[in-house]
Amino acid sequence: MRHPAQASPLQFSTRSFSIRHRLSGKSVHLFGQRRETHALHTDPLGIRPGKGRPDLRAEVGGVVLSKLRQFLQRHTTLDITVGFPRTTPPTLEAALGLPLSAEEAPTCFGCHTTAGVNRGRVVADRLTPGVSCEACHGPGGRHSAAMKSSHGEKTYIFSPAKLKPDDLADFCGACHRTSVQVQVMGIRDVANVRFQPYRLEKGRCWNPDDSRIGCLACHNPHEQLNQDPAFYDSKCLACHGIKTPVSSSTDHSGPACHVGFRNCVNCHMPKYALPGGHFKFTDHWIRVVKSDESYP
Repeated sequence: MRHPAQASPLQFSTRSFSIRHRLSGKSVHLFGQRRETHALHTDPLGIRPGKGRPDLRAEVGGVVLSKLRQFLQRHTTLDITVGFPRTTPPTLEAALGLPLSAEEAPTCFGCHTTAGVNRGRVVADRLTPGVSCEACHGPGGRHSAAMKSSHGEKTYIFSPAKLKPDDLADFCGACHRTSVQVQVMGIRDVANVRFQPYRLEKGRCWNPDDSRIGCLACHNPHEQLNQDPAFYDSKCLACHGIKTPVSSSTDHSGPACHVGFRNCVNCHMPKYALPGGHFKFTDHWIRVVKSDESYP
């Protein structure tokens, strides 16, 4: 491991375990439905969303199903996955989930695995479960060889940290959704609170050339998400000084907050729950929030 400081925390983050191999491989469970017996094979790859919430995924007749139910670790119970109708499934297969087409599957595996999609198709035998180094930095073979060489000048590695904020938002938005994607998909109301790049760009403080407002200004992708509101105060004060702007940058700096300078995100980045959900998403549209306002 050439970069232990970055790679070790990533191994234990929610991103690294978005998809994992089943330790016991495939297993077969027999279910009786009316007068027929159905053999349901669990997929050797299980997908689960972030924040440590395990997910259930199955394969019926070689077709991967998009999960219908999710395991809520905080509540230690099963519930319907957000976005699925709460109706009685007509068949046993329908109770497990919806089949993913060959066109849909890459959209899941493209973000929840490394090298899981090649030429628009899922390559389950070659993928690396979860988000590893090469998912963001690209192939590392030439980079490793160059670093071992005593006269190597080129690093042969891609560094997202060098991107401008607008390019970085598009880069992260490849999985977290860009403004263009959200508009094309027609995702409206609170359902789009999950798409951080899109929401971030709606704020008055968004500046595509100011690194203080970029994704990496607040988030280290090599580490677990810091959920302490106070952690982000210094990020906010980089633009909004206590009395006067503290940054020496000639870029835009916002006025100081007249209410306080601690736990800024509690007021200016509220959390919203999706209908039928059991957890909340932080809204990245940074703004002055009024107590009686609806979701913008």
